[in-house]
Amino acid sequence: MPRWLPPGRGLIKAAPAAALAYSWWLAGTRPFSWEAGALTVVVYAAAVLLLVTRRKQARRPLDGPAAGPPGTLPRLRAWLVAGTAVLSWELVTLLSSPRRVWPTLSSLYDVLALHRPGKAAVVFCWMALGYGLFGR
Repeated sequence: MPRWLPPGRGLIKAAPAAALAYSWWLAGTRPFSWEAGALTVVVYAAAVLLLVTRRKQARRPLDGPAAGPPGTLPRLRAWLVAGTAVLSWELVTLLSSPRRVWPTLSSLYDVLALHRPGKAAVVFCWMALGYGLFGR
């Protein structure tokens, strides 16, 4: 944990509630406005800070054979397969038929983003996915 953060698990327990509140706040902004852009930059900056501090704590290089714990390569392959499947689905649905028959992820998001709770849920899941991929 960085020195500027208080010790203990209180911060970790408060993080989901803070992420929910932040998601609600971000969901209330107009798309492509400076407010939405600034709040999105804050999430990216926090992710980079978390990643850098975790790497410094581990004291290992970012690349090379010792870059990850045992079993990292099979997990990376699983993510590559999942990502390829999602991208393939997107392309097939985009090119095959009207969106109302086979919706793309972006058209599904458009429906959710019409209402603030749906948009907040998407933002929260986006942050949770980022933490799951890079924060652990």
